[in-house]
Amino acid sequence: MDFFTTFYQIISLFILIAVGWVISRLQLVDQPFIKTLSGFVIKVTLPAMIIKSMQFDFSLELLLESAYMFVIGIVMYGLMIAFSYGVVKFTGLSGGKANALQFLIIFGNVGYMGYPVMASIFGDEGVFYTALFNIPFNFLMMSLGVYLMTRKDLQKPGLEELERRSMSAVSLKEEGGTVRKEPSGTNKRFQRFGVLINPGIIATFTGFILFVASIEIPGPLFRALDVLGEATTPLAMIIIGANLSRVALSSVFREKGLYWLSLLRLILIPAFLYGVLTLLGVEGFLLAVPVLVFAMPAAANAVVFAVMYDGDADFAAKGVFFTTLCSAITLPLIAYLLLG
Repeated sequence: MDFFTTFYQIISLFILIAVGWVISRLQLVDQPFIKTLSGFVIKVTLPAMIIKSMQFDFSLELLLESAYMFVIGIVMYGLMIAFSYGVVKFTGLSGGKANALQFLIIFGNVGYMGYPVMASIFGDEGVFYTALFNIPFNFLMMSLGVYLMTRKDLQKPGLEELERRSMSAVSLKEEGGTVRKEPSGTNKRFQRFGVLINPGIIATFTGFILFVASIEIPGPLFRALDVLGEATTPLAMIIIGANLSRVALSSVFREKGLYWLSLLRLILIPAFLYGVLTLLGVEGFLLAVPVLVFAMPAAANAVVFAVMYDGDADFAAKGVFFTTLCSAITLPLIAYLLLG
């Protein structure tokens, strides 16, 4: 695959992101619609893409490669977690901003961007490997991710933060709103466990079982899954663009921490992984998929988690925006170096 083919495929995705940004800025769609559309992608079209992508004839070689991908994912996320603690200490950030930074370093935008990029470059086989590689991602996101966004031990809220929270509560009462009651510890644990069993994980295991058992999906059902799965890429890109349109551009480029985040997330980490796997003699899909997955911009879910658990949602949104913007340059280059 030459440079221009790779570049055109990835840039076409960013054009779709721009479409989402424009229609949101022009208020052609509102946030409730984008939220509903997001749920449709995560719960319907993405699972359809995953299941359909795993319709391969069973082979022992493919099974062993799948196990290898799973192990690589576990090891890399373990290294990322350890590495992120060092980065947070190095930057000197603390409190909610430190929590958000660590979340952004560990978790990439796999669901909305990873799968569409893999499908665009590699087709079904790329989605197959990506789904297996990201099983650890799903579990870590809903366990470690929640812990990071709810962590309070790095820094006690300062006077400014306490004042902000107080003013937010006053404003809410003045508008006739009600303060959301936090769920009990038991309910929180139940909710977190419930989210672990999400459509993406169910689809991955379903597709893998069909692959191992050599069960072929009937023609009409396969076609339906194919059509639904193909909708994932354009819808996911538009959702990203619409969410990024809410970020104030003037404040993004003043955040010094975002430059470190982008350098690590988009260049240094995938370069490190590439070096390690190359030394081990890994090549082909087993090399390209992990490297590209870890070259993705920061996870869009960082903003959702920060809002849900009272983290630094502004910093999270800026991090997602800035890394996504920078990845328009870094992703085509990395893809070309891997495949050119």
